[in-house]
Order: sequence, then C-alpha cells, then structure tokens
Amino acid sequence: MIKFDHVTFQYDAAETPAIKDITLHIKQGELVLFCGKSGSGKSTITKLINGLIPRGHEGELTGEVTVNDTPISKLPMYALSEMVGSVFQNPKTQFYNVDTTSELAFNLENRGIDPAVITASIDKVMQQFDITHLLDRNIFELSGGEKQIIACATVLLANPDIIVLDEPSSNLDMYSIKKLKEMIQYLKDEGKTIVLVDHRLDYIMNDADRIVYIEDGKIASVYDLAQFKSLSTAQYEEMGLRFVPTKAKLVQPAEETKHIEIKDFTYAYDRFSKRKQLDIATAQIPTNEVVAIIGNNGSGKSTFAKSLSGLNKRFKGRVTYDNHTFKSRQLLKQSYMVFQDVNNQLFTENLEQELKLLDQQVDDAQVDEMLAQIHLLDKKAAHPFSLSGGEKQRLAIATAIMSHKRIIIFDEPTSGLDLFHMKKVAALIHSIKNHNKMVLIITHDKALISEICSYVLHFAEGKIIDQYPLDEQGQQKLDAYFDV
Repeated sequence: MIKFDHVTFQYDAAETPAIKDITLHIKQGELVLFCGKSGSGKSTITKLINGLIPRGHEGELTGEVTVNDTPISKLPMYALSEMVGSVFQNPKTQFYNVDTTSELAFNLENRGIDPAVITASIDKVMQQFDITHLLDRNIFELSGGEKQIIACATVLLANPDIIVLDEPSSNLDMYSIKKLKEMIQYLKDEGKTIVLVDHRLDYIMNDADRIVYIEDGKIASVYDLAQFKSLSTAQYEEMGLRFVPTKAKLVQPAEETKHIEIKDFTYAYDRFSKRKQLDIATAQIPTNEVVAIIGNNGSGKSTFAKSLSGLNKRFKGRVTYDNHTFKSRQLLKQSYMVFQDVNNQLFTENLEQELKLLDQQVDDAQVDEMLAQIHLLDKKAAHPFSLSGGEKQRLAIATAIMSHKRIIIFDEPTSGLDLFHMKKVAALIHSIKNHNKMVLIITHDKALISEICSYVLHFAEGKIIDQYPLDEQGQQKLDAYFDV
C-alpha cells in the first residue's frame, strides 16, 4: 500500500535532513502509529505520504515513496488526494469554507456527487458519531477541538483508502477524544489504511497494528502491539510518550492567596445574538497560583482568555487587580496570551528577533539563555516557520516569558509536545510565578496540570461552574473530570 525506499528529505532552510534513509512498508488495512520526540521527523513522513512534500515544501528529496506501487512524484495531486485523506496538526489550514456544513460537503461537491447524496451522507456521519451539534456553525467560532472533529469528519466523508492523522488528539477534551477513537475504529473496521502521529497513546494504542518510533529522523524501532506493551514505564518516558495515565500530585499552594476580581464578563460573537459565549457575573481568581482552566471543547475557555487579554472587541466587563480597575482594551497592556495556533503570533525572520520583539531591552545573553532552556539555541538564526509544531509552541511560550506582562495566559501550551518537552515547558511556565505574575493555562493535558497547577477553574457553557484548589478534594474532582 505505502512504501518508503531509502527516503531522505532536507528542507531548504534546514542544515540537516528532517528524515534520513527511511525504509518501511505499510500494508493495506494497517493502523501504524508513529511516535517520537518533538522535531524527530514524524510530520515530515506524513507530508511525504499525502504529497505535500515535495509539492508544498521545497527541499532535497532522495529515495522513493510509492502508494499502490505508483511513485507519488508521478501521481497528479488530484489523484493522490482521492487516495489519501489528511487531518493536519492545525486543522484550520485545511478549511475552505466559513461554515461547517459547507466544509463537510466541499470535497464531495468537487467530485460532482449529487446534492441529495451529499446531504444524506453528511447526516449519516454526523448522527453516527453524535456530532450533529457541529452542523451549520461558523468555523471561526469553533474551538480548536471542534475544528479537529470537523476535519476528521470531512476526511471520513471523502472515503479515501489511506488516512493520515497528524497529532489529532492534541486539542481535544475527553469527550472529543472518545469521538476521535470511534472514528478511527470505524475506519479500521472498513479496511482503511491509517497512519497516525501522536504523543498521547492511551486512547488508541490497543488499536494499532504496529508502532514506529522515530528518533533524529531515523526509524529507531518498530514494534508490534505485544512488544510495545511489554516496555517499562521508564522506557515510555525515555521515548517521550504519554502512555501511563497521570494522577494529579500535590502542588504546594501559595502561603497567602491574592486575587483578581472579575465582574460582568460577557461576550457574544454577534451583537444581535441571544446566545452568549461568555457570561460571568463575578468571580475571584488567585494571582499567585498556577491556574488550570478546564472544560469541554466550546465551553468558553478561550473566549474568557481572549477577553481577559483585551482581545475581544465586543467584550464587556472589568478586572480589579492590585487596587486598579481595568476595562476591555486597557487589559492589552497588562496581559499576554499564547494562542492555541501559535502561527498567528510569530512575526520575525529568526528566533533571536522573535524573543526581542516585545522588549527591545532584552540582550543577546538573555536570548541565548532562554533558547537554551527551550532547547532551540542551535536554531537561533532559523526562521520560526521552519520549526516543527512543538518547537514553535516552545518559542511562543518563551516570547511570553520575555514580554514582562503581568498576566500571562496560555491556550493549550503543551499541544503536540512529547513528555520530555512537556516537562521542560511546565518548568518554564512555573518559573513565571516567581516574578509576581498571574499565570492561567487552558489545557486538556492532565499531565501538565499534575506537574505545575495548584488551582482549577472549570468552565461550561460560558460560565465558571466550579473552582477549587488542588488539595485532596480538588484532586478527586479533577480525576472525575478526566474520568481516571
């Protein structure tokens, strides 16, 4: 079905190959799970399968990739796209429409399929996976996890023989991960060939036929399921994998709790809409704790964070912090937010310039120290968009730290990160607390919460439905939410 024959690829902007001498045969109907540390070359492999390399990325390619015994280089892109369906790490990059129903229909319409058949197919899939609530929605108003589910449903409707999934669980809550698992199991039962890249293995590992571990651009190991499950916890951690469910541990709370007070926090995408994405009358949030913001996809977490950052134009509300009251756009000078999609906040030509962008007083020594902390010092002169998804995430977090704003908000900061880099990022974020800053983290990553958070805000339908310190009682609530 898919064959790699001594394949090496080096991006034009890179000093070393992203993958080196890859030889692998993926059989029809197999689910092959690729794992490895951030930047190891996993996403490059997926781009070689779906044809984005070399068509969408310039570089030097040697060796050959074939699908159904035909070299990908000889297949027209339209023919390859009918054979291979992809869900990218950032699903927004593959959308062509502004509403979900049109997006679901787009591929089928381009094939000339009868509109009645298209409508029936969409209804069947959305009902089958209980996601009809995502129909007829504005794509720009969806959460990151909801966009991911729509992208998966779109590929399922296209019905290709091969499905490539790059970090599909990275922005998903527990409910959506269940839906993703159901979709993957359905595709496997239909005899589809599935190539899946992920750091989180607990939801899908038992469905995998083989697990391929990539290290420094090479295939380090190939396991069948029994071999992989026989590895020790220490071996999983050494490989940077998220396999063993994490129980929250006690994080020492602050001796004296300080708060900000928020009042009349409201926001609606449409000023004529009766439905509010955010509706909080009043709340107090500790400023000297690392606060986790949890809740299902679409519960209002990111809307709250953008409002607290002063980024939502129609937001109404006020914040009292250190006896000063701030409204709407005044919050821009007080806060910095690292978005779920960090591509929207990388602006310069290299990593050094990026870290100096918000504060020109930052010197070269501080830049080098920060880049060393996030393991990117060797890429100091590289363009930010040449980095892997996980590397971009670490760069954006470092930029937030260097910004010297009083309120720092992270939206899924460990999305796409392996265990090793998750812990490094967690330590970086935790260090901010020592500089008299307020730190809030929107996350579905229980390992991250376990590592550094001491307080939780739980959102649902635009409201804070619960908030609690992570003492023993709080841990029980957190475990119940993650269904541990």
